[in-house]
Amino acid sequence: MKATNGTSRKVTQAVGILMATALASTGCSLIGSDDGADPKKPPTAALKQFYTQKINWKDCGQGFQCGTMKVPLDYSKPGGEKIDIAVNRLRASDKRQGSVLLNPGGPGGSGLDAATSSGPTMDRQLRERFDIVGFDPRGIGKSTPVSCPSASTDDGTTAGTTSGTSTTVATGTDVQLDTETQLALQDARLTAAACQKTSARLLPHVGTVNAARDMDVLRAVLGDRRLNYVGWSYGSDLGAMYADMFPDRLRAMVLDGATDRSKGFLQRRVAQAKAHEVALRAFVADCLKAADCPLKSAGTVEAGVKRITELRQSADLNPLSNTTTDGTSLDGTAVTGALGSALYNKASWPSLRAALTSAITNRDGTALYEFILTSPEADLGIGQFEAVTCADYPRVDRATALQAAENAKRETPNFADLVKTSWTMCESWAAPAAKQIPVPRAKGSAPILVVGTANDPATPYEASKTLVKHLDNARLMSYDGSGHTAYLAAGSNCINDRVHRYLIEAKLPKEGIHCSAM
Repeated sequence: MKATNGTSRKVTQAVGILMATALASTGCSLIGSDDGADPKKPPTAALKQFYTQKINWKDCGQGFQCGTMKVPLDYSKPGGEKIDIAVNRLRASDKRQGSVLLNPGGPGGSGLDAATSSGPTMDRQLRERFDIVGFDPRGIGKSTPVSCPSASTDDGTTAGTTSGTSTTVATGTDVQLDTETQLALQDARLTAAACQKTSARLLPHVGTVNAARDMDVLRAVLGDRRLNYVGWSYGSDLGAMYADMFPDRLRAMVLDGATDRSKGFLQRRVAQAKAHEVALRAFVADCLKAADCPLKSAGTVEAGVKRITELRQSADLNPLSNTTTDGTSLDGTAVTGALGSALYNKASWPSLRAALTSAITNRDGTALYEFILTSPEADLGIGQFEAVTCADYPRVDRATALQAAENAKRETPNFADLVKTSWTMCESWAAPAAKQIPVPRAKGSAPILVVGTANDPATPYEASKTLVKHLDNARLMSYDGSGHTAYLAAGSNCINDRVHRYLIEAKLPKEGIHCSAM
């Protein structure tokens, strides 16, 4: 991406994180559930002070109350430093039966924002009986956030050496790497150094395992014997980890847009790239039916996809112009990022048709650029996505990653960038990484509802099917449409009504439900 001012790093981050959304997985569990234990009790006596605390709720507008709770920074040292978890809730309007916790994904998405945006749109009967609760996971948003301020500098200089480590940010180029990958690696090193310098104490403790432990504390603090939960995208990772650690403390759980935890980082990266290709073809097929489709003369889906491929390739040689105030021109990577953002929501497809018309006809990338700037991922805190991802995954071998990137050029030509630079994000991360990625089983849990979307660009439909096989007691409900996740996002009454009924009654919908595309 060709940048002319200080917005370049934000745009680069938006593209990179967009391409990685929903891929962060889980680390090893250190504290599991007490089989058969009273769900009101903490897993260990040392955690009682956290499980029995009270939140000082205050009105924070739109009918919501806000507060914070304390959790240990390090669960192996519950008497040590404490951190804050920010929470909000929309109270049940009638006879309260419990709470429903929400997580929108990322990692790095704000659960507080998810509750304020999604809570009021949820089923009336559900809101009558359950508080709708949002929380920012540890290290994210308002919950003792990871802070990497010096990484936001855009002057091309080093962010400095890491605190307490021998890692130094290198500003030189790396041999055998193309320019784009060298720049991605340099940017990743800047971020890693800045995060370590400012948030070194937090980084070893921000992974999914600890966030799941925090959820169990929150469940108890809210006064709920058992957890009700809805997680979208990465939120399905967090939910599955909770179910695996605390299966006896679960009442109802919806996991929408799952990832395949039996695959390694690079395998899942390739799978996501393939899912983007599937979603792109779904878009082109839909576009060819529209009068304003700029691909109309192509005639077939394959020919239409080829035209988009040619646009991306030509943008690398001659970047698309941009008439917004910052004037950032768009190369092929930026076009890929814009496409990825637009494919997340089918409601964006008419705008994508118009943006492609301008790009193909006039070499004007202004409308495509807006997709990048307005994507939710563009607002994630710098380093927060990386902090969770790098804690959750084992480090990726560089040679293996580069070979996977070469293979991706053949297998997923339009979205090979998903694989190309993905390994750079954690290579210089100083905080420890998980040694393995366990597959959650949730033995003995209450029934879990998994929702999968056929043409989901970020979390492949096959991954939802696989998660159901892994979990001890789960059922798949399918949305035969496009977009990233289905519950509330797709506007499907077929999906929404069944999810709401399940959350109210804790009884799974019948086997094999497929809801038609909108």
